[in-house]
Amino acid sequence: MYQPLLYVLSFTDDRESNCCEARASQKLVAVLSLGRHQCRTAASGRRGRPIPGARPAPSRGRAAGIVSPGSLPAEGPTDLPEWPLPRGPHKLPREVVTDNQRRRLMAGTACALARKGYAEMNVEDVLLEAGVSRTTFYEHFKNKRECVLLAHEEAFDRLAAELFRACAGQSEWVAKVAAAVEAVVAFAIRTPEEAQLLVVDALAADPKLAERVLASNDYLVGLLRNGREQCSRAAILPELTERALIGAASSVLGSRLLAGQVDQLPELEPQLLQLMLMPYVGVSEARRVAEARR
Repeated sequence: MYQPLLYVLSFTDDRESNCCEARASQKLVAVLSLGRHQCRTAASGRRGRPIPGARPAPSRGRAAGIVSPGSLPAEGPTDLPEWPLPRGPHKLPREVVTDNQRRRLMAGTACALARKGYAEMNVEDVLLEAGVSRTTFYEHFKNKRECVLLAHEEAFDRLAAELFRACAGQSEWVAKVAAAVEAVVAFAIRTPEEAQLLVVDALAADPKLAERVLASNDYLVGLLRNGREQCSRAAILPELTERALIGAASSVLGSRLLAGQVDQLPELEPQLLQLMLMPYVGVSEARRVAEARR
């Protein structure tokens, strides 16, 4: 589940680093196991037999059944080659197969959501994007909502990891906010489909999903709320200030994503940064910091 962002950005505990290293090691073992199978298959010239009832997987892409940098967690290895999951009989560990299928479904869910919207998408849309069978889907999830919930949680975990890395090198609160805004915009530009999983408007058709998105935003509020201790003028701010700022930024980014205007996101970054800083440091200083990062 989600980690409080105040902890993620505290940079005083090595537990996060150790946890990231452990997860990276697990993924590397899984990839190496898959690689050994591919080498043996290539050497023997054998091709796996299709799985009865399974939908052919796409040959490329995030949802094409590959273990690739884009399909790994943000804290995982980033220089691994692509290996397709073999069809037919193989000796891969069950956990490797299960993890590969789940990641294909997560990527397929993000793509289907971006293409059709939550209200219109169905399980069949996810299957087409992920290249898996209906049986495989229901081995992992009870329904569409459960699949989207997990996809949202994983997307938020990756964003939180990127925020951690972006802010870790900054000592001043203002610099941390600037680095965080830059990381969020970069995340949305690099993975717009996944970013839509974090937008309330994208999931508004399902109240439970919308509630989950709002709950995850609560953890983002922590970074801004820390500014009350750093900036004396922030002591008189209304209690809802941070929540309103996060909600406004999410709405602005979400509207661009839903409209397919990813190319317009870079020009929003300085405006979003100025918006976040104004209540704490004043209009003039917020403008100066934002313009300095153009």
